[in-house]
Amino acid sequence: MLGEFVARLAVVLPLVCVLAAASLWALKRGRLTNPWLRMPIRHEEGAPPLEVLDVRAISPMTRLAVVRFDGRVHLLGVAGQTISLLMPARDPVAAPDPKDVP
Repeated sequence: MLGEFVARLAVVLPLVCVLAAASLWALKRGRLTNPWLRMPIRHEEGAPPLEVLDVRAISPMTRLAVVRFDGRVHLLGVAGQTISLLMPARDPVAAPDPKDVP
């Protein structure tokens, strides 16, 4: 019984290690990407750029996403297969001038 367990472990453990190393290599080389990371999305020629600024998980199935599209910032709610606009587009807020702050 113990010999059978060791034989299976000797076959499966190297396979799992090779798969883990291959996925880390692919992630490092950019062949695997996380869609929730802050990254610009490729767009067609002439189309306005879309950039994901930040994503926060609310629950395992829902997220809030702040995106910049056509120079304006949007707040989106993402739940399962649904994406909803939660806040109308607004221009980015400029940082206050330190001289104006008391």
